Amino acid sequence: MAALLRNLIGFSAALLGASTLLAVPARAEQALYGYLLVEKDGYRLSDDVTLDPSNPVVANLGSSNARPRATGWIKFRLDAGLYRVSQIVYQGYKLKSSCTQEGYRHSAWAPCSSYAGLERYFIELGRPSSGSNYQTLEFITDDFHSQLAKAVERAGYAYLPRKANSLEARGRDVLAAVARNAELDRLLADRLRSAVTLREKDIARYQDLVPYEAFPVPPRKEELPKLNSDLTAYGAAQDAARAAFEADVQQQFEAYFVPRLKAAEQDYPKLFAQRKAEQERQRKREEQEQAQQRAEQERQAKAEQARIGKFRSGIKVETETNCGPVLEIKGNLVKVFSPVQGYGNEHWLRRGQLLPAQYSCRFVNGNYVGPQ
Repeated sequence: MAALLRNLIGFSAALLGASTLLAVPARAEQALYGYLLVEKDGYRLSDDVTLDPSNPVVANLGSSNARPRATGWIKFRLDAGLYRVSQIVYQGYKLKSSCTQEGYRHSAWAPCSSYAGLERYFIELGRPSSGSNYQTLEFITDDFHSQLAKAVERAGYAYLPRKANSLEARGRDVLAAVARNAELDRLLADRLRSAVTLREKDIARYQDLVPYEAFPVPPRKEELPKLNSDLTAYGAAQDAARAAFEADVQQQFEAYFVPRLKAAEQDYPKLFAQRKAEQERQRKREEQEQAQQRAEQERQAKAEQARIGKFRSGIKVETETNCGPVLEIKGNLVKVFSPVQGYGNEHWLRRGQLLPAQYSCRFVNGNYVGPQ
C-alpha cells in the first residue's frame, strides 16, 4: 500500500468541486452506487450515493494550497457489496486494471479477490490518448481490501468481502427508500396528469376555433438520501416536498389554464360567427360556380347537337361516319362499311343514328346500339 501511495502522490491531484445530485423519479429496478474516495493516506467512504452510473458524486478532496495528494473514487454497487467494484477513476480519468495469475496478466475491472487464484492487482494511470505511456501501480490485493475494510469500518459499517454485511444491507435499505419514493412520485405524476386532463375538458369544446397547448406537467426532482441518512426522516421530508410540489403544480396549472379558458369563452362567439359567415360565402361561391358549369355544359351540348345535325344533313356517299364510310343512300337509310364478326361488313342504318367519325361505333348481336 505504501508503494501505491508513493506513486499516487507523484501525480498532481485535480480539485473536484462538491455537487448535489438531483434525480428524476427513479425506477425501482435501478441500482444504487456508492463511492470510496482515494486519498493520500488511504480510503474514505463517501456518504453520497447516485442512481446514474455515468454521473458520479464528486467530493472536494483538497485545495490549491494543499500538498499534492492523490484523489479519485472507486464506484461499487451499494446494494451488492464492495466486492463488485464497477470501476476506478483517478483525477477524472478511468483507470486500466489487470491482475496476475501464475505470471500472466489478466484484464480485470474488479478487485482481484473476485477472481480465484489471482495474486496481485494493478492500476495503470494515464490519459487515454497517451497510448503506452501508462504508469503501472502495483499493490497486494489483501492490503487493498484491508484498506477498504478500514474505510468502511471507520464509517460505522461492517465489511466482509463476498458475504452479506451491514454496508450491503444499508445499501438495500437506501435503495428500498428510493424505490418507495419513486413509486409515490409516479403515482403523483399520474394523479396530476389525470387532474389536468379532466380540467382541460372545459376548453375542449372551443378547440375547433381556439388553439390551446396542453399544460406540460413537470417531473418532480428528488434529492437522494445520504448513505447515513435517517431514512424515516428522509421519507417524511420527501412526502412534505411532494405535497408542496403538487400544490405548486396545481397553482401553476390554474395560472396557465384559467386565462386561456376565459379568453376562449370570450372569443368563441365572435369566431363562430365569422366561421358561419365564411361558410355561407363559400356556399354561395360554390353554387355560383356550379351554375356556371351547368350553363357551360348546356352550351357545349347544344353546340354539339347542332354540329351533329349539320353532319347528318350533309351525309353523302363516301362520307366518313363513326361506323365507317357511306356506301349507298336510300332516303333516310344509309349503308355503311363496318365489318362486324359473324354479321358481315355492310349494314343499313338510319341517318339519325350516325355520328361524326370521332365517335365510336358499337354493334350487339348484329344490331347497332351506338357509342357507349
